[in-house]
Amino acid sequence: MADSNSPPNVSYERPFYAQTRFLFVALLLAAVYSYGWRVTEIEPGELVRDIHLVKPLVRDLLHPDLLTFETEKESANAFFVLSSQQSQVPPLKNADSGPSFVLSKHTGQTGDSINVSGKGFRPHANGTIAWFNSIEQEYPLGSFATDADGNFHREIIVPPTAKGSTQTVRAVLEWQTGEWRVSDTLKLTMDKMMETVFLALMATTFSIFVAAPLSFLGARNLMTGNLTNTAVYYTIRTIFNVLRSVEPLIMAILFAVWVGIGPFAGV
Repeated sequence: MADSNSPPNVSYERPFYAQTRFLFVALLLAAVYSYGWRVTEIEPGELVRDIHLVKPLVRDLLHPDLLTFETEKESANAFFVLSSQQSQVPPLKNADSGPSFVLSKHTGQTGDSINVSGKGFRPHANGTIAWFNSIEQEYPLGSFATDADGNFHREIIVPPTAKGSTQTVRAVLEWQTGEWRVSDTLKLTMDKMMETVFLALMATTFSIFVAAPLSFLGARNLMTGNLTNTAVYYTIRTIFNVLRSVEPLIMAILFAVWVGIGPFAGV
C-alpha cells in the first residue's frame, strides 16, 4: 500500500530557453547573422553620415520638373587638393572677361575652413556653391548673394565627401530670362509613356500568335492520349519551364544585343 504522505510524482520540464537544442539553434543563428553582417558590409552609421547625398534626389522628387523657363547661367570653378601641406593662393585678380572665383587656400583636409571670393558675376543676384570630389559627387555648400559690383565673399567648410586628390568648387548663378513653358523633361516623359503603352500593346499582340498554339500543345488533357502526343507535351512544358526560369532582365539584355538598344528589344 502506497504511503499517502509521499509527494506526488510530478514531471518537471525545463523552459524552452534552457534546453540544449534551443541554445544550439540560437548560437547557430547568431553565427550566421554575424557572418552575414560582415559579408554584406552593413554600416548603419552611413545612413546618418551620408544622408546629405540623397537630399538633392528627394528635393527633385518633391519638385518635379514639369514647368520651366528660359534661363541664363554664370559659373566659375576653383580647385582644391586634399593634402596635409597648406599653402596660400595669390590674391584675387581682376578677370579679363567673365566671372572669377578663388579660394583662400587650395590645399587642406576635410573639415578645414576656407574663405571664397567671387568677382564679375551678375550684380544683385543669388547663386549657389557646390563641392565636387574626384568622382564628380556633388555636395551643396550653400548660397551666396552678389553686391552691386557682382562680387561676393563667404566662408565654406571642406565637406566629408571630399575624396580623391583634386576637388572642384563651383559657384553658379542662374536667373530667369523668359516665360514659363513645358519642360523638356515633361515632354520626354510623356513621349516615353506613350512608347511604353504601345510597346506593351505590340508585345501582347505578337505573343498571342506564339502562345495560343503552344498552350494547346502544352495542355495535359489534350496531349497525353498516345506516346507521340505525350512526347510533344513534355517537350513544350520543358520549353515553358526553361523560359520561365530565365530572369526577364537577362532576356532584355539578350534581345538588346540581338536587335540593338531600343523599343524593339522590349517588344
